[in-house]
Amino acid sequence: VLLSGRTGAHAREAEGAATMVSDEAATRAIMRGICAPDRAARTLAATRLVEMMGGVEDSELFVARLLRAGVLLPLLRMAQCVKRNGDLSPHASCAEAAVHEADAGLIALSQLALLATEILARAGWEVVPE
Repeated sequence: VLLSGRTGAHAREAEGAATMVSDEAATRAIMRGICAPDRAARTLAATRLVEMMGGVEDSELFVARLLRAGVLLPLLRMAQCVKRNGDLSPHASCAEAAVHEADAGLIALSQLALLATEILARAGWEVVPE
């Protein structure tokens, strides 16, 4: 509910329409990469997504756009493509390319979680680990 436009995202959209068109195109390109059949393309797309998150001006709009595009499940698939040991290191039997993909997906998911935590904090919520 928080990400559905409750905080004035529509007004911000009107202000930066040109930027948003390029942002939407970038989001579509990232999604094509994350859903690509090629492991290297998925890894590169997740890495670029993390880079995009570092420079985002409107985190609420950015996260909402990613969620609408369906980014979570492909990133989860990437993060879970290798077996992990108890300390979260990759199992010795995992291929190096698979480990790079899994790490890129995990980093992207963690950065999305940090952005979501910031959004919730601005709305007065406190995220506490359990």
